[in-house]
Amino acid sequence: LDDTVIPNHTIVFMVGKAYLPSVAACEQALMEATFFIPLPGDPSCDAYEFILPQWTAPFVIGLGRMTSSFTTPTDG
Repeated sequence: LDDTVIPNHTIVFMVGKAYLPSVAACEQALMEATFFIPLPGDPSCDAYEFILPQWTAPFVIGLGRMTSSFTTPTDG
């Protein structure tokens, strides 16, 4: 990523890595962008959100590692 400064409240399409320090609490996620595209327009304009593409639902593609303790079912 370059060091381009984008205006506050700019909506971006981002690919990145997320780290959830406390999955149970889900209070925050730390994200590191590996790629992003700022969506065009002036985020300080009242109509900014209305000129952007409208996705019907958010989406997440996840790859990761899960850790848990090994358990054996009681029925074998």
